[in-house]
Amino acid sequence: MRGRPKAARRSTFTLDDVREIAKRNEKDASKIKKKAVSLEAISTKPVLDEIKQENRVLGAASLADILGYDPGSKTPREDEEKKVPKKHLRYYRLLIQLREHVNSELSLHTEDTLKRSSKEDSGDLSAYSQHVADAGTDTFDRDFALSLVSNEQEALHEVEEAINRIRTGTYGICELTGRPISKERLLAVPFARYSVESQAQVEKTTRRNVQRGGIFADATAEDGAQFAQSDPDD
Repeated sequence: MRGRPKAARRSTFTLDDVREIAKRNEKDASKIKKKAVSLEAISTKPVLDEIKQENRVLGAASLADILGYDPGSKTPREDEEKKVPKKHLRYYRLLIQLREHVNSELSLHTEDTLKRSSKEDSGDLSAYSQHVADAGTDTFDRDFALSLVSNEQEALHEVEEAINRIRTGTYGICELTGRPISKERLLAVPFARYSVESQAQVEKTTRRNVQRGGIFADATAEDGAQFAQSDPDD
């Protein structure tokens, strides 16, 4: 005899099974949605960047925009003045003004001299007198311009040296005697190295050196002045 057929297994779902399946389906749907959103963002981002324009608000131009600098800000000169001792500030400002003036004059005379020289090189003598009697005057004018440049360069050097002495704390001290130079002399000649008495002695010694020549010809003014203090010819 054949055996009795086995009863078919009944497939049933519990409530927990249903909830588990629903949860898995919900997770899968969420992943698919996120991928779709990311793909959409990638595909639309360049378009949005191209369409998006920056909203610029143009205001009225300020004084600093017009001038190219802020007039309210401190200049390098003002910052430099902070480092100058109060007792020397007046002389410092005089030296700065003098330096600006000398630089201006130096540029003017140098430009004029170069123009004259370039015309000579090109053969253009229209700026010069054609009369023989005036030739000496033209030569003198040019030499005079050159001498002005030389003198102004020396003056500029003395002014710069005086400014450096203010910075190093040796301004207003006679380089020959080591004594203070009077305020009156510093106001008259802000770049003075010597007191009035020492300056007179230096100039006297310089003239004597030129007249005598010899060992004094190469001596400095200070050395000569110190030597002259014990010279029996005085």
